Amino acid sequence: MSRGRPQFQHKEVDTVACVMALAIASTAFWFGVKPVLLSEEDTRRLGSQMQQSNVQLEDAQSQFRQVRREIKTIRARLEQLAIVLDAPDQLASRQDEISRVFHEAGLTINQLSVGTVERGELLDVIPLRLSGSGAFPAVVATMHTVREVFPDMAVTLFQIGAAGGGEKRGVGFSFDIAWYVGREVDDQG
Repeated sequence: MSRGRPQFQHKEVDTVACVMALAIASTAFWFGVKPVLLSEEDTRRLGSQMQQSNVQLEDAQSQFRQVRREIKTIRARLEQLAIVLDAPDQLASRQDEISRVFHEAGLTINQLSVGTVERGELLDVIPLRLSGSGAFPAVVATMHTVREVFPDMAVTLFQIGAAGGGEKRGVGFSFDIAWYVGREVDDQG
């Protein structure tokens, strides 16, 4: 036996070694294996989230393409509906066109008067008053024709009544019409 050195029993050495091995294994697990396991779990979770995000992105892109097609269709419709407004200096020409439409329908115009230009916020309005006589079906058909031929005009008031006697049986009519025109440009500006 040697002196000065403590003697360990076999049992104590094995216990200490086991505790040390357990401590090393535990440390290796907590600082080596567990982060790898958590990293793999995070990778699977993030992969699943990425897959869901891709599906949502494809859906959003599909909806975006659909909205763009709808906007294109609506824009084309609006361009078809666009009304080019005449300038107020086209009044004589417009009066001739109105007279032509009514005469072609077999109606007689007794009066076509023009009011003063009414300034609007975005455009101006020239009020017209038209009165005459003719067959009732022709008057009704002409109201529809005016709307189609002159999309920049609106009938604001109409009156239809019995015309005077005589051989020509028909109705008398009076229309108040708003003619929407482009704003006159001031040369002072």
